[in-house]
Amino acid sequence: MKNILIIKPSSFGDVIQTLPVAARLREAWPSARISWLVNSQYARLLRNNPCIDHLHLFPRELWRAHRNFPVAVASFVRLCTQLYRARFDAVLDLQGLLRSGIWATATGAPLRAGFANARECAHLFYTLKILVPQGEMHSVDRYLLVASALGCSGTGVCFPLGGGEEENAGADRFLRTFSPPRNGPFIALSPSARWRTKRWPLEYYAALGDYFAGKGARIVVIGGGSGEGKKVTGLMRAPALAADGIDDPLKLAALLKRMDLLISNDSGPMHLAAAVGTTVIGLFGPTSPRRTGPYGGKHRIVGAPVTCSPCYRRECERESECMRLITVDVVRRVVEDILSGAR
Repeated sequence: MKNILIIKPSSFGDVIQTLPVAARLREAWPSARISWLVNSQYARLLRNNPCIDHLHLFPRELWRAHRNFPVAVASFVRLCTQLYRARFDAVLDLQGLLRSGIWATATGAPLRAGFANARECAHLFYTLKILVPQGEMHSVDRYLLVASALGCSGTGVCFPLGGGEEENAGADRFLRTFSPPRNGPFIALSPSARWRTKRWPLEYYAALGDYFAGKGARIVVIGGGSGEGKKVTGLMRAPALAADGIDDPLKLAALLKRMDLLISNDSGPMHLAAAVGTTVIGLFGPTSPRRTGPYGGKHRIVGAPVTCSPCYRRECERESECMRLITVDVVRRVVEDILSGAR
C-alpha cells in the first residue's frame, strides 16, 4: 500500500480510539502516505501526528444551519473531488454512515474497507466488508479488525499524538499557578460530557475534590465550554484549579499526562487521558464500558447496579438515576485503593 485514507470524522473520543489503526498502518507500511478525513473541529487533535501525512477536513458546522445548505453542499462536492484526485489505493471507513460511504466511493479506490454491519447501508459502498463478532467489543478492538483485514496485525496498541515542547511548557506553567503549593498527587476531575445522561452530578465531584484536597492532593477540574470546571471549584471549599474550555486537545493531553489520576464521565478527556497513560476511573451509566471504556488494563470502572443500564439514551425519564446512584463514598474508596497501590 502506498496511499491510504482513514475516514473517521468524529467524535472527539472516537477519533482518539482510532489512532491505533493509524499506528498499525504506519508499522506495516512505513513509507506509505496516510491521510485522514476528519471534522474541522477535531483537526488539531491530529496535527503533527507521526503516523499521519495529510488531513482532509469536513466542515461539519456548515450543515447546522439551513441557510448554509448551498454552501455546505458545495463544500461536500469539493471534498469529494479532492478525495478522487488523491488517487488512494485503499480506504478504511471507520465511521460507517451513508456520508462516509459516499466519501469512500468518491475516492475511486480499488479497496474500500468497512464494517459489514455499518449503519445507513454504508456497507453497500465497500469492496471489503469486515464481519464484527457478536457480543460487545471495545471500539478500539473493533476498529483494529479493519487494519487486520488489510494484513496489519501488529504487536501492540498505541495512541500516537503530536504535541511537544510548547504544549508541555504550557501545562507546566498552568500547574505552577496552584496555590498554596503542595506536594500531594495531582487528581483531575472531568465533569463534562456531551450527553446530559452521562454526567455525574457536579456536587458529587466537588465533594470528592474536597475530600482528597483535605488529604493533600492537588485537584484540577477539567471542564468544557459550559464552564463545568469553575462550577465545581465554586462548589468546593478547598483550593483547586479550574481548566475550562481548553480548545487545543494537544495542550489538554499534556496537562492530563501530568495527572496521577483522572476521575471522569464517559467523555473525550477520559479517552485522551488513557491515551497518554494516565490512570482513569471511569464513571458509567447509560453507556457500556466494554464498548467505550478507557482502553487498557490499569483503569477502573464504577457504575450503579440498575437494570436499565446501559440504555444509550440521551434523555432519561428517571433523571439519570444510574449516575446519581454512584455514591461519592464508593468512588472515594476506589481512588484510595489506586493511590495506595501507587505508593
